Formats: sequence, structure tokens, C-alpha cells
Amino acid sequence: METATIQIKVSPEMVTRYGEQALAERLERFLAWEELSFQAGAMKKALDDAGLDWEEVAEEVRQKAWGEYKYKIKDKLPPEAFE
Repeated sequence: METATIQIKVSPEMVTRYGEQALAERLERFLAWEELSFQAGAMKKALDDAGLDWEEVAEEVRQKAWGEYKYKIKDKLPPEAFE
């Protein structure tokens, strides 16, 4: 992913209180969350446009993932997990 550098104005008190690195990391996490939220919205719109129910799609994926994963940890599961 390509990135860009931006400059923002921050009060000296805030930099003193939190530190430059901590503020930068917090903003990066916030922006990553914003991007994730945007992508989730785009995916929901694509599913809606295709006439698909995202809950059904998610359940199918969960079931498939569980079906594969339970065999990787089969020695830790009771026999009824495989019924």
C-alpha cells in the first residue's frame, strides 16, 4: 500500500502530554480504522447490489472455516463436535 506523509498542527501541550510517537501511532490506528470502515461499507454495498444477504454469506464462511479448523484441533474437541 502506498502511503503519504501529512503535517498537522498540534499544541505543544498535547505533544508534551502524550509524546510525538504516541500521537502519530494513535492517528495511524484511527486512519486504519476509517479505511477498514470504508472498505466494509463498500463490501456491504456490493453484496446488496448483487442481491446477497451478508449474514448468510458470513454464516457460510464461518461454517466452512469451522469445518476445516476443527480437524486441525481434533485432539482437543469432544466427539460431538464432529457430528
